[in-house]
Parts: sequence; C-alpha cells; structure tokens
Amino acid sequence: MNTIVGWLLSLMLSFSPTDSSGKTRPFPGHEETALERTARFTSIASDVYDVVYDPEVQPLYAGPKGRSRTALLILAIGFHESGFAHDVDVGPCYRGPDGQSPRCDFGRSACIMQINVGDGVTPEGYTKAELFADRKKCVRSALARIRSSMGECKHLDEKHRLNAYASGVCTRGDEQSEELWSLMDRFAARAPIPAEEDAVYMKAASPESVPRSEPASPKDVARRSRVPALRPSRTRSVSVER
Repeated sequence: MNTIVGWLLSLMLSFSPTDSSGKTRPFPGHEETALERTARFTSIASDVYDVVYDPEVQPLYAGPKGRSRTALLILAIGFHESGFAHDVDVGPCYRGPDGQSPRCDFGRSACIMQINVGDGVTPEGYTKAELFADRKKCVRSALARIRSSMGECKHLDEKHRLNAYASGVCTRGDEQSEELWSLMDRFAARAPIPAEEDAVYMKAASPESVPRSEPASPKDVARRSRVPALRPSRTRSVSVER
C-alpha cells in the first residue's frame, strides 16, 4: 500500500469506522465483518488512487498536490453520497423489504458516487450494472461530472460550483454544493496531505493539470487552490436508515 492509498484509507476509517455497524444494522444480504469492511475500504482507496493518479487523467487542481486534492474531493463526495455503504458500493442498492424505498434516488443511481443513470448509460457509455461492477468506472464517471459542474458553474461563487453535480443544473443545489465543500474541508483537517505526495505526483502526473475547471497555465500551476471553509455537512444522499 503506497502513502496516498494509506492516507485515503485512514480518512475513510476515521469518518466511517469499521465498528460502526453496531450502531446501524447492515441491510439483508450486505453483512460484512470489520475485517471485510476494512478490506473493501482499502479497495475503494486503491481504486480512487488508480483513477486520479492515472497519467492520462487531468486532476481538478493544479500544482504538485493537485492529484491528492482531487482524490480528497472525490472521497468527500463519495462519503456524502453513500457513506461507503456495502449495498451502494457493490449493488444492488437496498430499497427496503418491498423495494419501494427512495434510497439511491429510487434505484436510479449507482455506486458510491451515486451516478444517476437509471436505465440508460453515462456519457462514457457505462450502464448502472457496469458502475456497480467496476468501481473505477464509477470514479471516472464522477470525476467527469465534477469537472463538468465546475466548468458549467464557473460563473458562480466557488462554493456553488458543484451545484450541477448535486442537482443537475447550476441554478439549484446551493446548499448541497456547500455541504460537499464543507465535507472536503473536514477531511483535509482530519488528515493533511502527506509530504510524500510530491514524490508520488512526480511519478504519475501528466505535464498538464487543471485547477478547478479552467485550462492550466504557468501561473495556474504555481498558484495554490483554496478550498472554501463552509458550514458542516448535515445530510447524505443515501440514507442509512431502514
């Protein structure tokens, strides 16, 4: 396990401890031991790393820690959307004994990033079944949507540039977008980016990177992106209650 994967895993375990299953009973068919949960979380952290540190993938942020900040945002959104719940991760999403629960957007959304695809496909061509079966496809699709939201909503305050990711359009989703940025702040405060990130980045990064949604320039690369400090997150898209 490399330094970045270990860092991401530590954040996941901090916000969603392996012993938390005692507080909320697992859904039928989605039981797992603490060891199994830790192994699954390790796999999630590895998949996020593999996607974000792919040399062919442009990070959302410029600079030598742009990829780790991108991974941090993805992890925070994933936690907000799913809590890394087993059923939402591997599928199918549990929707109660009668199958009528509104969880996972009434069954339209898939995977830990809650990609709302319904019976169709994502812009990348992924079906709901594929998003459940291949977590990297889930992360890639989410990264594309985050990038698109930042581009479409770049005329808004920074704290609202995830409106389109949260609601589908820039004119709605202010509160949800603020919650996502706030959660990223909390993740960053809990475990700062490790110093070893610089070395990992140099091995994996492509020559160009993207701060938020704008094209990189020499000034962009030198500039440190700022994450807005906002009020704490209050809700998740996927309820863990029955």
